[in-house]
Amino acid sequence: MELCRDPAQLRDLYVPPPRPRDTTEDGRRFNFKVTSWNVDGLRAWVKKGGLERVQADAPDVLCLQETKCGAESVPEELRSLGAFPHQHSPSDQPSYSGMGLLSRTKPLAVTYGMGDPELDAEGRVLTAEFPALRVVCVYVPNSGRGLGRLSFRQAWDERFCSFVSQLDRSKPVAICGDLNVAHQPLDLRNPSGNKRSPGFTWEERKAFRELLGAGFLDSFRVFNPSLPNAFTFWTYLSGARVRNVGWRLDYCLWSQRGRKDLCDSRIEQRAQGSDHCPVGIYLALEGIRTLGGRIRLPKRRRKDPRGDGNTREGTETPEGGTEGAEAPPGAVRAVPPLPGQGRIKGSRVLPRRCRGTGFGSGPVRLRPSRNWRPKRFGTGTSESWWTRPLPGGETPRFNPAHRPRLGQSARVCPRLSQSDGEAPRSLAPPSRCTVPFNPGGGVRLN
Repeated sequence: MELCRDPAQLRDLYVPPPRPRDTTEDGRRFNFKVTSWNVDGLRAWVKKGGLERVQADAPDVLCLQETKCGAESVPEELRSLGAFPHQHSPSDQPSYSGMGLLSRTKPLAVTYGMGDPELDAEGRVLTAEFPALRVVCVYVPNSGRGLGRLSFRQAWDERFCSFVSQLDRSKPVAICGDLNVAHQPLDLRNPSGNKRSPGFTWEERKAFRELLGAGFLDSFRVFNPSLPNAFTFWTYLSGARVRNVGWRLDYCLWSQRGRKDLCDSRIEQRAQGSDHCPVGIYLALEGIRTLGGRIRLPKRRRKDPRGDGNTREGTETPEGGTEGAEAPPGAVRAVPPLPGQGRIKGSRVLPRRCRGTGFGSGPVRLRPSRNWRPKRFGTGTSESWWTRPLPGGETPRFNPAHRPRLGQSARVCPRLSQSDGEAPRSLAPPSRCTVPFNPGGGVRLN
């Protein structure tokens, strides 16, 4: 397959990193990949080597738009492709738009359209349901030359937003395809000269913002919020692709509530075969069968691995009752502490320095952690001021908002009484703290 290898042609191209981000922020490895590509004619795309590119990328789901052929006209090379045995196409119009969805595993269900016969006549929406998500392959209609179809486009956008919002209520949704809109000015090369061009009108951009506001993320902008020159479409005229005069019209949107499962989103600008380039999204999902044949399930929580009584079955808790037994409705079960962290109080793991201090829910227990060392805050003490006892046996409550940081003086604790009018009652930090706790009560300032 032919790629752009001339350095002069790569002058303004967005070149993705050699390898994708393969893990989430919490360290889970991706196990589900969706690729979308507007092929601008399926038969020509196959002749230009598009299948070799797809086989090298090895996505779990492949979404194709603008195939320009019906189900009976699919090339034999694609029909006999063993990597994607499950192939679906909703359009019967051989010469108009057409789209298709190919998957490695059999979907639980496949539906066509949005439930509106008038808007679904062109076959632009295909939804495949999998155990952990739904994949919506979409080819949004163009507003047409002179914005002749803008009113139809607005009605279509409104119905589509309602449709995917309904799907998102039960499972996360990945919306992949050619959405025919450049959302921001950095999504096209010449925004000032295209304000009333199809794909950049304020009506189309407003509809896209409403779609994002319905609970979806532009996955590429999650990782590249201000990256320019990352386009997915170039016209064939005037060498636009060589000069990278293009638009970003292809997207992979992902449900906002599944943000923790998002690993990466890429634009493969160097892939040839169409006037569009492929885009992809990488996800780390639970209960998904990987290419190796194994199912990734949530890890089971170990029971009291260190024998410290945190999650031991039948162990009495300080509040009474028994851990590990049948919990009443609404109760919070304790979990083992993470390495380097402290004692568990309720459902929260306390930081190591706050171990044994009650963390705002009880009197301070003057017991630092095993590896804790006092540090100097302000200029008048070598101990942490929130662990010092008050005269008369009174112990202050720990408040993380009042804890001073390195290089800052202590804040006034609102529970401490004002001493001789010297300590203000506001939470503004004093200029200097010489004595952490005044025997007369409050903090004395110089």
